[in-house]
Amino acid sequence: MTLLVDDQLEKFARRRKATAIGTIFRTDHKPIPALIIVKCDGTKVTKDGRNKVQYGKSPKATISKWKA
Repeated sequence: MTLLVDDQLEKFARRRKATAIGTIFRTDHKPIPALIIVKCDGTKVTKDGRNKVQYGKSPKATISKWKA
């Protein structure tokens, strides 16, 4: 029997959490880092947040729109 050390358990837990989040928001997103914008109630605003902030005309306006 193989025992998992704390480090391995943490990696496993993070992987499971990432998989669960991907399933909930139906992301087939692989880019790292990804920025998925979610409202407080858990509804998805966009799964392309990184590109919208990084390459959009006005990141502040984009973020303000998400808050509305």
